[in-house]
Amino acid sequence: MEELAELYGYAGKVLHVDLSKGEVSVKPLDLGYAESLIGGFGVNNRIAYEAAPAGVDPLAPESVVIFGAGPLNGTLAPGAAKIHVTAKMPLTGLYGTSGGGGGFAAQLKFAGYDHLVVTGRADKPTYISIEDDEVRLKDAGDLWGGMIYDVTKRLWEEYPGSSVVAVGPAGERLVKFSLALVDNVATLGRGGLGAVFGSKNLKAVVVRGSGEVRVADAERFMDAVKGLYERIERYPFRSFVTEYGMMAGWGAWAEMFQIPREEAEAYFNQEVFSGKVRVATIACPSCPLSDKFLFRIPGEEVEVWATDYLTPLTVFGYLFQITDYRDILRITATVNQYGLDMLSLSNLVNFILGMYGEGAITREDLGGLKPERNAETIIAIAGLIAQRENIGDLLAEGWRTIIQRFGRVAEKYAMHVKGLDVLYDPRRTYFGSMEFEQLVCPRGPTSNSGGSPTYVPGKSIEDFERHCDRVGAPRDAIARILEGGEVNIGRLVRHFEDWYSILSSLGICNRAQVNRFYNIRVCAELYSSATGIEKTPQELKLAGERAWNMQKILNVREGHTREQDKPPRQWLQPLTERGRRYVARDYYRKRVLTEEDFEKALRDYYEERGWNPETGTPTEEKLRQLGLQEVKGKAGR
Repeated sequence: MEELAELYGYAGKVLHVDLSKGEVSVKPLDLGYAESLIGGFGVNNRIAYEAAPAGVDPLAPESVVIFGAGPLNGTLAPGAAKIHVTAKMPLTGLYGTSGGGGGFAAQLKFAGYDHLVVTGRADKPTYISIEDDEVRLKDAGDLWGGMIYDVTKRLWEEYPGSSVVAVGPAGERLVKFSLALVDNVATLGRGGLGAVFGSKNLKAVVVRGSGEVRVADAERFMDAVKGLYERIERYPFRSFVTEYGMMAGWGAWAEMFQIPREEAEAYFNQEVFSGKVRVATIACPSCPLSDKFLFRIPGEEVEVWATDYLTPLTVFGYLFQITDYRDILRITATVNQYGLDMLSLSNLVNFILGMYGEGAITREDLGGLKPERNAETIIAIAGLIAQRENIGDLLAEGWRTIIQRFGRVAEKYAMHVKGLDVLYDPRRTYFGSMEFEQLVCPRGPTSNSGGSPTYVPGKSIEDFERHCDRVGAPRDAIARILEGGEVNIGRLVRHFEDWYSILSSLGICNRAQVNRFYNIRVCAELYSSATGIEKTPQELKLAGERAWNMQKILNVREGHTREQDKPPRQWLQPLTERGRRYVARDYYRKRVLTEEDFEKALRDYYEERGWNPETGTPTEEKLRQLGLQEVKGKAGR
């Protein structure tokens, strides 16, 4: 392992914590990993490949949790605040890497580490405290059972200026769709990271550093940073985004989901953003857009830390016809405090309502609850799941176990890919990059790595051409993506995955309101000037591709097959909702999609990636091109 001689951008150290042995060790960051995989997301996947045994149970002591900060975390690069955490997720049985904002990535770098690798299982509830070279395993007995907001605030009081990743009761009880929160305001670990923490008796990780991140060429680096800030200052919707966060896209959301504007407006009460309800806006370190919020319900002792308001308004407000913002905030606070994924919870509540209506679930199963489409039902079911009481014990295991228990009657409610709930249904929207990405992403359905111009319907060919160039797609690839005058979704997604891979390896937030200001050339300039390792835009694009392929190979080793990339069968059937009928259509909403259309998109994607279209896995030739041939051999063992 080669240590970086001059440490610029990188801290140069990897912190290892073995909870079983109670041991802490520090190893130098591998220079080869840093140069070939950038950092953060990319290096996390390589460390996971080396550190965890193939086929490990996600909840076994031998499983690993890897925190990764990128070379731009802790610098002044706008929006460079994402920490990325890699683990084998219990809901899918596959490795996933989640990104969360807050101060953790910067504080980890300030403490002197690029990555934190946690293995083993503590013999009692524990939290890890990191203060520069002083790393301790502390007794978390008085924190165990505590809600996330309360635990985080207690640790902030004990470690002023720190950043905290914590799990709630759902994680402690190994709920397979539990997650963690970063500094109360950023979700982390869709797919069950909270349960992995719980299996290790790990309640939280708190970090506080006193160092700094040095850059190799400060003048060159700041020139690039200033250029970004000038663009941000000229952005005409900056104040709107700061005022409403992701709710700034409410109109586009309604259009995407084919919801009449007047119907959508009934769910968005402006009062929630008034000074008496939204008491603070929150920005991650180095982010010029304060797009997270702290809410308080007037007259109630309910505090709500929110990554955004759009998600709970969608998955609880619109889907359950709840229009009172106070109810939506109460649900959000409850779900966050328990540490539950609200997207999975929403689908499970809908399942309960449907199965109760069919007589397959009784009030006795629900502890006496009569389920209805209201906030009280959602909050009650969240409690049953987090505490594993009554039918909550079954729901906590996820869709695969639920289907085993109820059989075919449950399948119509279980729209999942790889065991993880689908986020975007092309019958409700259209077949864009986010819809397709849910199929091929190794970690399961996520909108993050599928972000592209198809967020918005009706984009022109010129828009796609400009954005493909922005993320580094070469000219021949752009020609393939836009051949015939329409966007090829399968081919498009490959290049936006690579873009997500670059941002996540650098540590830059991938939210549209941040990454819109970045392009491949700016990223290459920031990386080169920060680290002193010169990379052209083409070389950075290749590193992003290498990091994504490393994630794929890691999961091929765990049994990920092409069969798992197939769309849910429901996509081929009409959907009737609120008196309206929907069918899956292409991005332009011109054609009704068939099974052959989905298959073609998959083949186009695999071909664009240079993977075998029959197996959906990287070819030997592709891995040689990327310098990853050594891991292919190990993956097949």
